Amino acid sequence: MNQLNQRTPGQIRPGVLTMAVGAHTDWVLVDQIVRIQGDGNYSQVYTVNGRVYLIAVTLLKLGQRLPTFLRIHKSHLINPTYVGPIQKRIKANTHLLLTTGDEVPISRQLRKHSVFIEHFIMESHFENRQG
Repeated sequence: MNQLNQRTPGQIRPGVLTMAVGAHTDWVLVDQIVRIQGDGNYSQVYTVNGRVYLIAVTLLKLGQRLPTFLRIHKSHLINPTYVGPIQKRIKANTHLLLTTGDEVPISRQLRKHSVFIEHFIMESHFENRQG
């Protein structure tokens, strides 16, 4: 099972998430992490190259370690760099579409904050015009 290495502050590499993978250690650049999905005491870290790491660390701890990531649902952290356009579904089930094609749910509480939704709609329209 993979675990986030517990290191002293002097040993933490800025911009890198250090994970024990079996008998060796993997370092993943934070900007290569697309999203993290939590399930109890475990989390799945999804990278831009398609690799998924299962680690024995809670989403809360990862959120503390990755302050630039957004907690958009009780079980999801996302890297805002990879947010695509908003998708609205039947029965007000709103998701964020990530640039990798993954769909991540937005919590009901967060959906109530129109500023959050408008921010991502504006960003996705701006990016589409830039492309």
